[in-house]
Amino acid sequence: NSVENSGHLIKNNIVFSDQTNFQLIRVVDTSASFISDNNCLFNSGGGNLFYYDADIVNLADWRTETSQDTNSISSDPLTDGDTYALKSNSPCIDAGVTLTDVVDDFRRLGRPQGSSYDIGALEFGSTIKADRISLDGIKVD
Repeated sequence: NSVENSGHLIKNNIVFSDQTNFQLIRVVDTSASFISDNNCLFNSGGGNLFYYDADIVNLADWRTETSQDTNSISSDPLTDGDTYALKSNSPCIDAGVTLTDVVDDFRRLGRPQGSSYDIGALEFGSTIKADRISLDGIKVD
């Protein structure tokens, strides 16, 4: 999406692509103010993720040019392909930053589950296990 204003925060997101030149962030107006950090950025197609000042650039150049994403990682997030849940060896586990406005994950389970917030919509290990659940008098085994 094209955003022509400023003040946006892009944090704790997993962004991946398999395209040659996928553009996660396209900055045309270099005076626009936004913050992008603590993300997991991965392009299995080998291309660059950023468009800045008329060039498609890699993460290192993006950091140099914009001072953004200094704590972001460029690595395969290692998610389950069906649910996008983090696998136990994901580099995204405990790699996020605390966001006071985001206290639950996508499943409405509390954050953090470990020592820090995870990068992505789902906290690792945030699952509910039950042998029996009773809902308004209805017993489900």
